Amino acid sequence: MRRGVGPGDPVLIITDNDRATAVAYHAVVGLGAVAVLTHRTAGASERAVALSRVPPRLVIVAPTAAGDDLALATAAPLLAVDDLLGGPPTEATPAPPDSPRLVVFTSGTTSTPKGVVHSGRSLAGSVANFRLMTELGAADRLFVVSPAGSITGVLQAFELAVAVGGAAVLEPSFDDERSLEFLLDSGATFYGGPDLVLDRLLRAAGRRSVDVPLRIAALGGTMLRSELIETAERFGIRVVRVYGSSEVPCSTGTRRNEPDEQRLVGEGRPAPGVELRLSDDGLDELLVRGPHRFSRYLDPADDADALREGWFRTGDVATFDGDRVRIVGRLKEIAVRNGKKISLAEVDQAFTAASGIVECAAFVVADPVTGERVSMAVRLTDRSRPLSVAATLAAMEAAGLARWKLPESVVGFEAALPMTPSGKVVRRALSEAGTTLWQAPRLADPPT
Repeated sequence: MRRGVGPGDPVLIITDNDRATAVAYHAVVGLGAVAVLTHRTAGASERAVALSRVPPRLVIVAPTAAGDDLALATAAPLLAVDDLLGGPPTEATPAPPDSPRLVVFTSGTTSTPKGVVHSGRSLAGSVANFRLMTELGAADRLFVVSPAGSITGVLQAFELAVAVGGAAVLEPSFDDERSLEFLLDSGATFYGGPDLVLDRLLRAAGRRSVDVPLRIAALGGTMLRSELIETAERFGIRVVRVYGSSEVPCSTGTRRNEPDEQRLVGEGRPAPGVELRLSDDGLDELLVRGPHRFSRYLDPADDADALREGWFRTGDVATFDGDRVRIVGRLKEIAVRNGKKISLAEVDQAFTAASGIVECAAFVVADPVTGERVSMAVRLTDRSRPLSVAATLAAMEAAGLARWKLPESVVGFEAALPMTPSGKVVRRALSEAGTTLWQAPRLADPPT
């Protein structure tokens, strides 16, 4: 039933990795409406951005989020997925290919999450790229761990699985042993997502001396370790590399039939129709354009910084070897924790607001479990006002920062934090060499 929703109307879906979210997504886009997605674990600040930038005609809540304190400041009707079922069928109203179809949110260099708008055409282009690199078919079952509110989750669970005639196996909350059992029971043949999640699955399988049904894995990230690749191959899993972002999903990749020295190194070749080049400002930033590129951001000011004559600025530093690309670093100030991006500027802003400490800066620390984690450097200039880390973190979360974005250690410094001549903290010069004020008790079990 339409519930008053028509072509072009935005519908906010509070998602989870479950069948109900899939039903809601396809119901919305089937009416030609725009699916605006935010995961149930996203902070209140992200939901506030969604509500302010694209006031929804309707809000649909996944069953698992129904009991959460969502604090939705909207007059739009609030429905559970079950409320959509029943009644006479509604005829589908496909939207024009270039009209908005999907909005997801991503952390960039700014403190406010960015709303990324995709059309049917850009999603179709991304799916075509993914199919080329993975060669999935109707017999495949996709094990989806990435949140259904992310571009990876949407593409795999809602778009790619349907396009190839396969099935999506949705894992709502990852746990090494339990998720391995789910994987074994499901018979999933494909995994695409954070490399650390695959590593933990295979380590659990090794401890139990069991085989896994996975036969292909699409992995990204410049920190991909050779040990993981070797382990995956021993399990009979063919690994391909895939590179992209929320704005330009699956831009490049390697192919299943390429020799190891090409298939397992670098980010591969661009998909058909995808163009790549380096910026001409001496920074060697990778620029991307093609039919898979997103339409725009919700905030036009974000477009001005990210787009140059149709090219998307990835924020990644790259090199080329013929038509093959390799990412060698990042310009954007983000941490990638368990495959999810965290804006360091967003953490800075939340920490200052909660603690009153202005001279502070979040920085990235390598972590063997999560890949990267966020630490917070602070300069304590007023010894009469000791910092209560527990109270600060609680206030940050209460103000809307998602739990998985909270810093996992806080380090105090006596001297001023390193600054550029313009007064900006040099994050890469920060480390945990100061006085440890607080450390998460279990980095293997961080807030999610």
